[in-house]
Amino acid sequence: MTENVVVDTVALQRLAQSLRNSATEVSTRAKDVHNNQFEAAKAGAAYAAQGAKIHDGLEKVGSWLDHWVQATNATADAFGSASVTYSNTDKENATTLDTGKK
Repeated sequence: MTENVVVDTVALQRLAQSLRNSATEVSTRAKDVHNNQFEAAKAGAAYAAQGAKIHDGLEKVGSWLDHWVQATNATADAFGSASVTYSNTDKENATTLDTGKK
């Protein structure tokens, strides 16, 4: 039994672009985190240890955001590439049908 799979390449391209836009926004927020670090001294002399923990936590958040951006861009690239592959395959199949070539 053969089942057909239909891929909406335009929707796939839109999804890829939406992911890229999301990655750009998250990247901007990551830069905000990296550029506005909380230093231990800002917590006050009596709270240096807690200030260091806040600093370390923000460093981790910035790193997680960077990884999220990389993963989102990689996913967008895969979706974009797949939409091109599906489009090319459809065009090749249509040409084969039109010309009768196998």
